Amino acid sequence: MPIAQLNWQPLVAQLKVPAQPVGGVWTCALEYVVGPRKIKIAATGSWSVIDKLKVVGPDGDSQDWDSSQALLFPGAARGVLVAKIGGGTSDKVGNIFPVGQKTVIDLTDPSTVSSSPPVRGCLFLAMNDDPKNFVRHSGEIAVDVWEAC
Repeated sequence: MPIAQLNWQPLVAQLKVPAQPVGGVWTCALEYVVGPRKIKIAATGSWSVIDKLKVVGPDGDSQDWDSSQALLFPGAARGVLVAKIGGGTSDKVGNIFPVGQKTVIDLTDPSTVSSSPPVRGCLFLAMNDDPKNFVRHSGEIAVDVWEAC
């Protein structure tokens, strides 16, 4: 079976995503996304988790897995770059998923989704942690976003 090669159109270049966002938990990367489309997100740089004790990259701290429901995404390491589509800047509403250094999201057509809410809305980015800890974070990472064309 042949491997599909996609052409990518840049949407966002070198967006600074702070470990300690001003006025919320999430940083908006794109105002509105809806399927069907494929979005690729890639991140570089490093940020500090909890009082600058541990500097990590976009893949977070591989030694710090906390299944606490207080994390933005309990299934990923603390410090990993996470994204969500939908909701607002200060909530856990919407579809949240881990990104790390790189991911591709395949958004389905909302008209074909019957059982769950369709994935659409603002594309937000943040560090995976308990929002209560955000005041103890520092640094920022740079994020690029593309769309398949």
